Amino acid sequence: MRVRAALNLRADINPIDILENVARQMGKLDTRSDMFVVKQTVMKQLLKKLKPKATMKQLGYRSMDSMLKHEPIAQLLAACQVTESTQWQEMRLEAYKNLQAKDFESRKPTFVVPTTKQWPKLAEAHISQHKHNIVVVPEQGAVILLPMSQDLPGMAITSLVLSLHSLNDMRAKSTYLKLQQVQPHYGELFQAAIMQEPMTEVELGKYAFLARCPLAVWPGPHGLQS
Repeated sequence: MRVRAALNLRADINPIDILENVARQMGKLDTRSDMFVVKQTVMKQLLKKLKPKATMKQLGYRSMDSMLKHEPIAQLLAACQVTESTQWQEMRLEAYKNLQAKDFESRKPTFVVPTTKQWPKLAEAHISQHKHNIVVVPEQGAVILLPMSQDLPGMAITSLVLSLHSLNDMRAKSTYLKLQQVQPHYGELFQAAIMQEPMTEVELGKYAFLARCPLAVWPGPHGLQS
């Protein structure tokens, strides 16, 4: 309740308004440097080649061109992560190997709650399976807060904490990828960074340390669930 009070949220506010408020607060909070992400035009071309048909059906579009025209790329990529098959995801990751440093640009991170017609149903299926409503799209420097129809205890603070965690995770990837621009096989490094958190080795005297961020989770009825 203290977090809701700090965010000026009414007691009777609906869940989507809570999430949109969290997204706005995250946008205000983050004032640091831009992130190194794939250009939107490049990602749109990549998705057009991969033809995410299951996503097109779930979002209610009749053509691929119409979907690519009307859906923001970060949200569309999040929908693909939620909807498409394992085989399609493997094709997407394989396509990343062909990207070069020139296909990237600096851009501010974004925090979005998609609320158009088909998103609530798509979100409900994902939340039911994975027990959380945060989809991170580091390729576009975006955190997608999936809409929820039911208010839950701690929704505001949990969404805020997971959004902060996701932002830090994306920033770590962004910094790593920016430092690797001169490497000859940049696309492969990008693919590896998206597949799992890059491990950084730090030596202190005779000791070596490896660090990797944990996965985000949503608090379920029996505690945190992955």
